Amino acid sequence: PKKNLFRLLVNLTKPPLVCFDGKIPKDVTFTNVYLNIESHLQKTKANLANEKLFEFLVTKVQPVLVKDWLDRSDEDDFIVHAVFTLVRNILSIKSERQISEESDINAHDLVLW
Repeated sequence: PKKNLFRLLVNLTKPPLVCFDGKIPKDVTFTNVYLNIESHLQKTKANLANEKLFEFLVTKVQPVLVKDWLDRSDEDDFIVHAVFTLVRNILSIKSERQISEESDINAHDLVLW
């Protein structure tokens, strides 16, 4: 079940360009799909800047990182890879909207804080 949770989070945060071979599609239908995915990710990014989510990720990866790499299991390697991929995916989500008009803080800044 833990593996499935990580796989789901990684897949849901995957950059849309990855799904389209690194290029914005030229076909109108696929361009709309691309833009729709991008829009959903941008709306979700502020929610992914959740301190509890990152605390959870740290509690999962920290015990693995203190182990000698020769002592790590396949499950340990999966957890490290999944956590770092998830963080990379979250940070790669473009952030265009401001959280507050009076503030220069955007969703990307919240993730980093």
